[in-house]
This record gives sequence, structure tokens and C-alpha cells, in this order.
Amino acid sequence: MALLLISLILLLCTNFNVILGNTCNGGVADTICETGPCDGEYVDRTGGNYYWWACGVDCPGGKYWTDGYCNCACVDRQQCENECKHNRGPCYEGYEDVTDGNFEYWACGVDCPGGKYYTDGVCNCACQDKPDKCPDGVVCGSQGPCEPGYMDKTQGNYNWWACGADCEGGKYYTDGVCNCACQPAGQCAMTPTYHNFNLYRFAPSLAFIRTFGVFGEYLVIMLLLAIMVITTLCCYKKRKMIFKKSNKYKVVSMADSSSEMEQAPINE
Repeated sequence: MALLLISLILLLCTNFNVILGNTCNGGVADTICETGPCDGEYVDRTGGNYYWWACGVDCPGGKYWTDGYCNCACVDRQQCENECKHNRGPCYEGYEDVTDGNFEYWACGVDCPGGKYYTDGVCNCACQDKPDKCPDGVVCGSQGPCEPGYMDKTQGNYNWWACGADCEGGKYYTDGVCNCACQPAGQCAMTPTYHNFNLYRFAPSLAFIRTFGVFGEYLVIMLLLAIMVITTLCCYKKRKMIFKKSNKYKVVSMADSSSEMEQAPINE
């Protein structure tokens, strides 16, 4: 009887968490990676849907703060940025709820690896492997040539074209089909790789080099190397000519020519 009572309590607790999760949309849906209630460098991965539950007693970024399924709500920023925008729901780490919260807790899901017993309405596993890159996720880029608060979405493959005259965040900077290369960075502006060095931010007058895209930089490098080689050859040739000329007008020592002077006839 006691065993039956314990089983009933556990089942009710499980269903309570599931219902609460469905209602409040737990997991990491539409996360914006804000600080929330978290400590120090940690951010809230729940998008504000966090709870103060005893099951989060060991959570390092914020003690007791969890999502609707007792996963720690506070994680490091990189983990939050890498999270898929789909719900993790009741699934194990590395899996996502493909039902968007419309899962069932059925016996036919006993062999589901991402979340035992969790299925959709036709007994397919509700928890699937999370893709390496979410199709609707945001890939953070560096600032590149863009203005503060914007990031280079081309990952360095931008052009300086007239069709980008109206581009906010980086005038004239476009991708290969005249879409603006500089996009609002949002939370990506807080990542360690955002503030990279870019020549055109410090010397915008040189931006014309990118008229030919990244190949423009290769052409400039080749041109500079050619100028250096030609200058070196010219300097070498000029120095050689000066050396020959200096030998032609070499100063003759009186000691060396004394014998010749003694043998020279004296005009009477």
C-alpha cells in the first residue's frame, strides 16, 4: 500500500511538472540571454520563465533558479547563445521537444532515448537530437567594418558597393548580392569575439579597396610587394652606379706616385 501511494505521488508530481511546463512554456523558447536573476557572468536561458524551486539547489549560476523541468535556468552566455530556440521541454540535455509542448507521457515511448515515455500524439518520440545549428538560430559575427552595435553577417566577405548607400550600420558595405552586410548585433555584441580588429573602422578612407571584395586586398598586397621589389632593385642599381663612379675618380696618394713623378721629364 505504501509503495502504491509513493508511486501515485511521484506520478502526480511528474504530471504537475508537465502541465506547468506546457502552460508556462518552459525550456529555452525565444531566449534572449538576459541576466535575469542570475549571478555574475551567468544569464537566464528561459526567456524570463524561471522558477525558484528546491530541485535547483545545485545550480551554479543561481541557486534554486530553474526552468519548468528543473533544469538550471542560469548558464554561461556562450551556452545560452548556442541554445536552440525550440523548446527543450522535458527532454534530456542535447535533445529538443519537436512537439512544441504538445507532448504526451505514454508507455509507447519507453524506448525513446531523448526522454523516456515522452511522445507526440501518434507515439513518435517527442525528444529528438538537437541540430548543431538551429535553422532559426542567430549566428554571432564580429563587428568587422560596421558601426558599434552592428555585426558583419558576411563573416568578412563584404564588399564596398554603391548599392549599399542606404545601409544602416555600415554605409556601402554589402554582401555579394547587394544586401546590407551590417546587421544589428543584439546580444552578440557582448560575445568575446565581437570587438575584432578591422582596418576600415580606423581608416575608412581605404574602404575603396573592398570594391573588389576580399580580392581587392589581395591585389593591394601584390601591388605593395611589387613596389617594394622594384624600389629595392632601383636602389641597388643606383648604389652600384655610385660605387663605380667613386672608383673612377679615386684619389691618388702622393706616396704611391712618387716614382712616376721622379721619372717624368721636366720642361725647361
